[in-house]
Amino acid sequence: MRSKVHSSEGRQVDGSARRSSRALAGVTALVLVGAALLGGCSARPGVAAVVGDRTISQSELETAQKDLLTVVAKADASNVLSALVAAPFFIDAAAENGVGVSADEARAAIEKEQVSAQASAGSDAGAPATVVTPVPLGDDAVQIIQFSMALDKIRTLSDADTIITGVTDKIAATHLDVNPRYGQMDPGTGSITPLALPWIVAPKA
Repeated sequence: MRSKVHSSEGRQVDGSARRSSRALAGVTALVLVGAALLGGCSARPGVAAVVGDRTISQSELETAQKDLLTVVAKADASNVLSALVAAPFFIDAAAENGVGVSADEARAAIEKEQVSAQASAGSDAGAPATVVTPVPLGDDAVQIIQFSMALDKIRTLSDADTIITGVTDKIAATHLDVNPRYGQMDPGTGSITPLALPWIVAPKA
């Protein structure tokens, strides 16, 4: 029987949302974030996307993608960029609704999963037990894990649909400019869909 806790605002929260394995598993799918519209597709050197007054550089995207691959099996550039676009909006919404997730909580979940995965791999191989040292992830990858955990917690609330709709409406109202190298925002799903542009080399998954 799953445990339940109550938030500071008295809402009932499913305790299973606190489990790091579920939060990290959610990142492999990089959940869809609702109907956000592409504000433009002009490529600026070194820029992956511009979200309002926030710029996501190609370097930040590539580092986040590389870091995530240490904890998930697949993290293609378009999905990682979708998550980086949406992350601050959902992290703020979770905090505003009494179910916030800190960066430190996300880092702890990552470390727990890394240690568990490495220990399991060693056990499967029949190797003797060794001390496992977690691999530190950069701030952008941690923010994506934080986003996944925050969304999991939002989904346990009775008014989750209203909250998520409000967040996606906020994203839709924000100017978004995505480098066509990574695709364009699909207004039907809120995800960044790769474009078939023969003159652009697609980023590696």
